[in-house]
Amino acid sequence: MRGSTSLQLLLLSAALVGGAAACGGGASESPSGSTQVIGPVILEPTQASAEVTVGRTVVFNVEDPGAWTMAADPADLVELTPGGELDGATFNPGAAALAAGSVTITLTNGTSGEVLTFTITIK
Repeated sequence: MRGSTSLQLLLLSAALVGGAAACGGGASESPSGSTQVIGPVILEPTQASAEVTVGRTVVFNVEDPGAWTMAADPADLVELTPGGELDGATFNPGAAALAAGSVTITLTNGTSGEVLTFTITIK
């Protein structure tokens, strides 16, 4: 049983580290040599634009996160992550900046029909 618990803790630790990197949009080394996770840029529905660096993540703070579909134009500048529930936790939709340029991200609420458009400049 102890081996099973150790394996579960190892997998949980790996998931937390991987999740922090995915949500944080990257890590940087501080002057002291320790690694710091850089948090995501959080956009409210009323914000139409943002500027981020390659590697950062943008999170869209919307109600009912699982009701939204996403599209990006051009699609190759970002990696879109849909919102929804996973293992009892609710996640907002987001986008990871992959390359420099300007991208328009459109979120459409399948329940209400509301459409949100964001222009993201990636440097």
